[in-house]
Amino acid sequence: ALTPHFSLANTSVEEFIAKRDVSFKLLDEKLKENALEDKINLHLGAEVWYDPNLIYCDIFKLCIGDTAYLLLELDQSYPFNLEQTVDWLLAKGITPIFAHVERYKYLVKNEKLMQKFLYDGVIFQANASSLLGKHYAKDVKKLIKKGYVQLLASDAHGAQERPPVLKNGIESVPKFS
Repeated sequence: ALTPHFSLANTSVEEFIAKRDVSFKLLDEKLKENALEDKINLHLGAEVWYDPNLIYCDIFKLCIGDTAYLLLELDQSYPFNLEQTVDWLLAKGITPIFAHVERYKYLVKNEKLMQKFLYDGVIFQANASSLLGKHYAKDVKKLIKKGYVQLLASDAHGAQERPPVLKNGIESVPKFS
């Protein structure tokens, strides 16, 4: 899933989609040049910066591929109207995925709220790189053990800046046997 950052405060959905499509076309051309287009399944999406005004835009265009999964990046402090916006998304048939949940201390420390979101249908994603570092590893392992984290992602931003370390992260997932 290719999920470049999207912020409603900075651009419209239409402008974002147009720019993302141009970038994807360049990537697709490189894959074809290297005979890789049949070896990799890519799905376009977005990492959507949470904004309560998302309810006023065509949010389905930001979902991953042809699914109704929406990757949401939250603020470091509890976002305004989060529960109401999540309820609205779910009522529309959209499943929110909270990106890198380990960064949101207000969730990690509030098991009751995490249980509520999980019960409602929210999916929690953690970064594989967080399992390898010293800042979030303990929290991610605890969240995995308790069954909160359903997805691990690379959160890669490039070959140099935040390179993909998905394999290393997966290998460090604690064994629960």
